[in-house]
Amino acid sequence: MSKSFKLVDLERPSSTPSPHPPQTNWKLCIICQEEKGEALTCPSQSKRQDVGSGYRSLAQNLMKFQELELLGTLKLERLDEGHGIEAAMVTNTAQYHQTCRLKYNNTKLQRAEKRTLQTEGDSQDIPAMSKRTRSHSRSSTTESKAQELCFFCGQPAGADGLHEATMLPLDRRVRTCATFLEDTELLAQLSVGDMVALEAKYHTKCLVGLYNRVRKAKSEGHEDTDHERRVSAIVFAELVLYIEETRCDEETAPVFKLADLAQLYQSRMEQLQVKVNTKVHSTRLKQRLLAQFPDMRTHNKGRDILMVFEEDVGAVLVKACELDSDNDAVYLARAAQIIHRRMFGEAKPFNGFPNRCQEESVPSHLLALVSMILEGPSIKDQMEDTSRSALGIAQMLKFNSIKHRRNRDNSSSLTVRHSAAQVTPVPTYIGLMLHAHTRKRDLVERLSHLGMSISYDRVLELSSQMGNSVCEQFYREQVVCPPTLRGKVFTTAAVDNIDHNPSATTAKESFHGTSISIFQHLSYTGEGVDRSVVINEGLVNASSKIIGHLPQYYTDVPPVTSNVKMSSVPAARLASLNRSDSSQLRKHTEDENVWLHNTKQVLEDENETHDNTSWAAFHASHQPPEARVVCHNALLPLFLDSAHTVAMIRHSMDVVTKAVQYLNPGQIPVVAFDQPLFALAKQIQWTWPEDYGEDKLVVMFGGLHIEMAALKTLGDWLQGSGWVNALVQAEITTPGTADSFVT
Repeated sequence: MSKSFKLVDLERPSSTPSPHPPQTNWKLCIICQEEKGEALTCPSQSKRQDVGSGYRSLAQNLMKFQELELLGTLKLERLDEGHGIEAAMVTNTAQYHQTCRLKYNNTKLQRAEKRTLQTEGDSQDIPAMSKRTRSHSRSSTTESKAQELCFFCGQPAGADGLHEATMLPLDRRVRTCATFLEDTELLAQLSVGDMVALEAKYHTKCLVGLYNRVRKAKSEGHEDTDHERRVSAIVFAELVLYIEETRCDEETAPVFKLADLAQLYQSRMEQLQVKVNTKVHSTRLKQRLLAQFPDMRTHNKGRDILMVFEEDVGAVLVKACELDSDNDAVYLARAAQIIHRRMFGEAKPFNGFPNRCQEESVPSHLLALVSMILEGPSIKDQMEDTSRSALGIAQMLKFNSIKHRRNRDNSSSLTVRHSAAQVTPVPTYIGLMLHAHTRKRDLVERLSHLGMSISYDRVLELSSQMGNSVCEQFYREQVVCPPTLRGKVFTTAAVDNIDHNPSATTAKESFHGTSISIFQHLSYTGEGVDRSVVINEGLVNASSKIIGHLPQYYTDVPPVTSNVKMSSVPAARLASLNRSDSSQLRKHTEDENVWLHNTKQVLEDENETHDNTSWAAFHASHQPPEARVVCHNALLPLFLDSAHTVAMIRHSMDVVTKAVQYLNPGQIPVVAFDQPLFALAKQIQWTWPEDYGEDKLVVMFGGLHIEMAALKTLGDWLQGSGWVNALVQAEITTPGTADSFVT
């Protein structure tokens, strides 16, 4: 049975034309005949009194659109079963998508009729505008004949004749070409006006010659790089596989348009971030395809070039269509050899996870092969960006690849030793993440044996390298300040005791030390100076798992000989309140009155429920929405010394002061303590005012202790005021619970 030739549509899947008109599937949308995620609308199920009026209006609009020849691909013949379109819709309980119905609504119909009337009116006005007197026609004809010269070469019409410029896009393109070529003579002619207003005439070959000059100048100024040549080879291979897949159809013989293939080739190149300055050279692409397919022939049809396969070349067609397992095995071996050769390179030191580290860690050929395996080798399937799954699998393949197999007697105990050049970001990240979250060596080693993670020893090496790099930065900056903190940002600190397993003070697993936390309050995202550390893997002891020492000024806590308990409390320096400007106080008082008025309305209205009745909820609902910025925080290395000592509190104040002065020079340090440590800090300020005075260091309660102190003060005020009796008499709570509120 001979094949029927069919032109391949590269935009949508082609289908064999049916000799009979298509039948309507009344269970689908009657307009598009497709299944979408959108729900179907059936006018017969409407609750209106005039059921079925939706069918009537749709049928009328479709008939009017057909008269205007604006129906598009919709054929009204398949909706008419002999008694009219409306009757067929009612009989079959027709359904449609609302988006499809909107294409033929009354608004679209009125606009289409208006455009049609305007077009007809313009066509009727043309003859009236072109009427001239006999004498005027003669003079204009004589002048035009005398001036009929080519706009580009200045020569008369000749045998080829002249064409008149009638469209402004032609003028814009000619101006662009003249500007690109820096043709001063042509630019001088165009400076008088556009070609349409000048009634310019030209030879076709002169205009084509101008376009060819521009294309040649662009192609000469661009030289393909190695990356562009590699990407071009990959895209051409995908195009060849697409043609082969289309060719495997046994029922039809595909016919390709060279222009469509060139456009598909250019789109794929641009998607792979290869800038194509000029149009794809279709002739060169045709020659490459003919070299790839010896049985392909080209035929000219007007301006289009059609490419088909020659049926009678029996040997070539049989070899191309048969699925020969031997050839497939050879192709697989060659592909594996090509990819394996490109998977080995130079070792790169670990430097964290910068941007595009995953894409740069694997060769482009390996990534293209994995994408073809996952998504299909056709060029139509490769139009999307590289998926994260393909990128991860490619990294795992490179991580587990070896140059030569190691022969051993016991093959079951063979352990793959990964070269530093083959380590990719994904297995490194998996090993570091598991160790940071679980601290379990067995889990990391198990994934390492499966080829999914780096070894536990490598995790310890990288952890040591990161710690040593941070310690080097501490020594270089002469201050212990984590690299995650940013410079020139308002910074505060908090000091507290940290206890682990406090059941016994002498237990081996217990810990009673001091912690210092640094907080940075950013006004906007990205504020300040970045202080990210660069991991240094080129050290002499890079493979060591020992972390260096911290600076001595940080680890050594100097002793204190003075007795701070006997220090005298200095007189408080109070600043008088300025009551001249009472606008702010008046505003806050008015806000409180508004809340009281709202509370009164809530209490009087017993039927409706209100959300914002409390003081906090009411004021929170009236605050303007603000973009919250995440604050940076870091925990400094822990101290083994107990926090409840004057020496440790004084040393922590020194550490915070030095860190704040380094991060944000000129800022007064602000340190928060809990209540016992706050008392020690204030005594230190009173004992050494020249170093830790209140003008040099701000010492304050933490947020929790401020709230606890405020509530305790309110309880002292309410003690003995009759508050407990009022709550009990109002039957709100019991005496014991009411007394607990106060105390």
